[in-house]
Amino acid sequence: MKAIKKPIPVDVWQAVAEKQFNGKTFIVIDGADPDEVKQLVAEGYKSIGNQKDLHFEVETLEGTMRGEINDYLVRGVKGELYVIKKDIFEQTYDVIG
Repeated sequence: MKAIKKPIPVDVWQAVAEKQFNGKTFIVIDGADPDEVKQLVAEGYKSIGNQKDLHFEVETLEGTMRGEINDYLVRGVKGELYVIKKDIFEQTYDVIG
């Protein structure tokens, strides 16, 4: 049996860079305005930054998912957040806007 994923639009942001703010390092989420970032944080997004390890995390039904710079943060059809690695995202998604 073979199947094709249904074309359902989802919200997506890419972790693109790091930024220093008040002596701390954060990941910049491309295309997310400050209100969206606040909402993502309320939904469980966390930017974890230090000199040796910079990443972001989201809590999912399966546990904590970790993302790195260039990975994608996705809000699914039921409002859940999850991480998709850049290469997998580019193989399975087309950006529509």
